[in-house]
Amino acid sequence: MGFFDDIFDFNGDGKTDFFEEWLGYAIINDCMKQEEEEPYTLSAPAFGSHMDSNDDWGLFCEDGSDYGLYPEDFDTQEEFEDALEEARASSSGNETHIP
Repeated sequence: MGFFDDIFDFNGDGKTDFFEEWLGYAIINDCMKQEEEEPYTLSAPAFGSHMDSNDDWGLFCEDGSDYGLYPEDFDTQEEFEDALEEARASSSGNETHIP
């Protein structure tokens, strides 16, 4: 039974051989070095106000890819939603807009 047990059993034989243990050690060691070089800092709260940020709207908006519309092509959520509404109306032949 090795130090890493089944975590680094890459060949799935149920045993961790020397190479797999060594590779596991190397991966963890590398991760530890990176953490020391670039410590994790939280620039925004873990929950709450950052979810309301105007910059994040594109992550949670409706899918417009069926109409060739993508959030990254628009500056605001309102512009994207207006374009999506127009695309839906023109594809259905209905030019009236429902608020």
